[in-house]
Amino acid sequence: MIAPPLTSGGKFCVLDGVQFNRMDYEEQAVRLKKVCDSYRVTCIGIGQGVYRLVRQFFPGAQPSSKALK
Repeated sequence: MIAPPLTSGGKFCVLDGVQFNRMDYEEQAVRLKKVCDSYRVTCIGIGQGVYRLVRQFFPGAQPSSKALK
């Protein structure tokens, strides 16, 4: 979870680190729903499998072509 900088050229701020190791798509979607309920989320980029579930509660979600490392 990353917050954008308050000023142009400022630094991004990490708010929360979420790991989805060994979670199926449904579990990931439930966790992301909790994040959306806790923060004012404006953008989500996720893999195709969980994207289909997340777009049901966050229509602005974007499918990502590759996972971040």
